[in-house]
Amino acid sequence: MELKAGLVFAALFIVFAFVTSCVQNYYGNGGINLMSQAVDVTNEDPFILNLLQGNWQIDNRLIIRAILIAVSSNNVFKMVLGTYFMAHNYRLTILISFGSLIIAGFVMAFLF
Repeated sequence: MELKAGLVFAALFIVFAFVTSCVQNYYGNGGINLMSQAVDVTNEDPFILNLLQGNWQIDNRLIIRAILIAVSSNNVFKMVLGTYFMAHNYRLTILISFGSLIIAGFVMAFLF
């Protein structure tokens, strides 16, 4: 099972390296911001590692913003799953907790 997860992670890392390169070349900074919102349905870690390890012609502030947006978008996805699958008495706690993280993440992203 661990080998399979590692192979999936490696495949995602390669795919994100290729896609990030194409997006950055064709769409610039706006494309990177949009892509950081879209990675939440997969795993944001390969995207983040790719941004940090890649030799991109991207400003460090954009990388920080993209990471904050990717993590916040992933938290939206987790909040939706959590409120759907958890018992009714925990839903308000999930909404408040994740909502606070999401708001803080997006506020920080737009401050950069």
